[in-house]
Amino acid sequence: MEVKFFATCDFGNSKPLAMEEYGKVCVDKRDTEYANNKQASDDRFYYSYPYKSLFSAQDIDLQKNITNTVLETVDYSKYASGGEAMVFEIDEFPQYVLRVNKNAYTSVIKRGNLDGLMICPIVYENNILTNKNLGLPIYVIQDNAADFKKSVFSPKEASRLKDSIMLLKKVPGVPITSEYIDLMGEFMGVGEKPNHIQQKNFMQFMDLIKDKKRAEDFLTDCKEQNIPEGELFYKNYKNFCVSYLNTLDKIANMPKVAYDNAISTIKNAYGYKFDFINSDNILADFETGEFNFVDLQFDPGVFDYYECEHLIESFKDALLGGKCAYGIEFKEFGELLIYKEDKEKYEKLKNEIEHKCGCN
Repeated sequence: MEVKFFATCDFGNSKPLAMEEYGKVCVDKRDTEYANNKQASDDRFYYSYPYKSLFSAQDIDLQKNITNTVLETVDYSKYASGGEAMVFEIDEFPQYVLRVNKNAYTSVIKRGNLDGLMICPIVYENNILTNKNLGLPIYVIQDNAADFKKSVFSPKEASRLKDSIMLLKKVPGVPITSEYIDLMGEFMGVGEKPNHIQQKNFMQFMDLIKDKKRAEDFLTDCKEQNIPEGELFYKNYKNFCVSYLNTLDKIANMPKVAYDNAISTIKNAYGYKFDFINSDNILADFETGEFNFVDLQFDPGVFDYYECEHLIESFKDALLGGKCAYGIEFKEFGELLIYKEDKEKYEKLKNEIEHKCGCN
């Protein structure tokens, strides 16, 4: 019997709900009352397109209240913002996060263009849902008034939607750059409050970093206030260095098994690509010692953009922060470390991370 895997899932046990194609026998017996319900085919939470799917009991409550849940979440919940979308935490349903495309946020939510929402499962035809380290898209949220509606979506179809609103499986951890990326922005003068003088100081600093002596002299001049707003620049620089090295220290001290599991996940990816261009797509759970991944790419039309010739090397580079920040490319973030003690610590931590990745 070929088994289809659906988005409905008990995330606590990372165990997907499996249904026989066109059948009503549920592998997970805890949900057989829904699968065997004679009225199931008429129930608005039970779909066939062309496979039968069903929601867990908790997700039925989510479906009933999805419009209010979305509106309350975007109004009151904290969120992270990326290039294309905003991601919100959902207090009432903590197993998910709400991903709202920025165009959808402007054209649909903020303008109140909601005529009742419905959640539609994303169908996976392999066992990808068994991987608890992937923050997969689980449901597409559709407006009942939309001209074109579907009961279920494939991952590729979901990824190609414009102005999309989705529910994603929440995976634990924090983006690996979260501790230092804002401090880096302040150091560069492009933080929450852009500072043109700091930007000028940063560009002058970048012109000098190949000559460590001249770069150190520049930082000394900043510290001694011989440069406009130099004291602030020096303070921001030191804050970035301390925070960046502290993050690398925590990553380097993650157990080897965390690296092995992550690399196994990367090597065994089928039908999707990892986005290593953005290091924030790797979450580090320092409490449990695991790496988790979000914002996977399922659209073959963009695979070339995310193609990595050397996957493990790309993973290692991402753990070190990547090679780009705020539109500026770097050889590596470590090149910003000028002082000898910082540079030595960086090289030691970098070697440990490379070793655990299997790069040396």
